[in-house]
Amino acid sequence: MPHLDHEGTALLHRIQALEGADVARDVAPTSGRDEAERLEITVDAARRVTRVVVLDPSGLRTPERLQTAAREALRAADGARLLASLTASGTAQAWLEKADALRRGEVRPDPGRRPDVSRAASVQRRLRKSARGDAPRSVPPPPVVGVSDNGYLRVTRSGTGELHRLEVDLEWLQAADTGRLADALTQAMSGSPASRTTAYRGHDGTTA
Repeated sequence: MPHLDHEGTALLHRIQALEGADVARDVAPTSGRDEAERLEITVDAARRVTRVVVLDPSGLRTPERLQTAAREALRAADGARLLASLTASGTAQAWLEKADALRRGEVRPDPGRRPDVSRAASVQRRLRKSARGDAPRSVPPPPVVGVSDNGYLRVTRSGTGELHRLEVDLEWLQAADTGRLADALTQAMSGSPASRTTAYRGHDGTTA
């Protein structure tokens, strides 16, 4: 299967957001690393974090560095998941060619046909709406907040899985060994029921 670099991952995510490239197939877990290779994160087909490996703890001793590494690694893992899903559907090559063309500035993702704003079209839309009743609007999933078992690390992920915010107790972060840091990240990012009810007890050094 092809491999995406970080720029390719960003382009594929950009196209996905505009054109709905995610076919959500049941693929095997995929992993990704941050650009500095300090952290590796594995996600399953449902975008749940199942494993975190700390590769270079010395580069993760501040909340800002930890958040950057976690965000990049999670995005890379999700990009690999998306690519695996597209490969399984037989459409990966077309999407990669579109991403390459976008990288070269040759094409732009098609945002879709603009709606007809004429008076006649507006009347027709109102008539159709009256005939079928008001359809409920799509509401984005709420953010998911997870806390590590020890209470020292808290992660907020958006309803679509992006890492929105990471908070961590600075004193604990600077002293935690590799295993404990990896466990805490896995627990907080997993979105498990237990992680959602654990109280956060970190102090200072938090980051937005």
